[in-house]
Amino acid sequence: SRIHSAGYSPGSCQTAAMIYARAYLASVICYSGGAMTMGPLPDARNPPALLGVHGGVGKDIYGIDIAQNTLALESDLKSKGSFVIDCDDGGDHLTSGSARMAGVAGPGWQFLKDHPYQVNPLPYTSLPASFPSYCTKM
Repeated sequence: SRIHSAGYSPGSCQTAAMIYARAYLASVICYSGGAMTMGPLPDARNPPALLGVHGGVGKDIYGIDIAQNTLALESDLKSKGSFVIDCDDGGDHLTSGSARMAGVAGPGWQFLKDHPYQVNPLPYTSLPASFPSYCTKM
């Protein structure tokens, strides 16, 4: 009930791909990546919770606009019933990466622990105070 995935940059894109390929993910964290392709969830009854962490639209570019990719993933999963948190630190991929991961590390780890597979009811009715101010519940 506690299989999670997290990745940064290309690892984040791989994590996003796993959402659409594997039915057993409880929750995921995508740091600066997002989805390259989307589709139906393998188990639509159990969408994974998502914590999407990225920089500013048009600023967080490394071959792709990472912020746009992350926002598209968040929107798609939200429409499929996932619990989604968006964290936009406004930075760029190259200079903000380590600070981005550090800023959400503690709350992110708690997010994974709080969102096991098939959790019901959802554990967060609002965003815990431990999250940075640039994070919002979608």
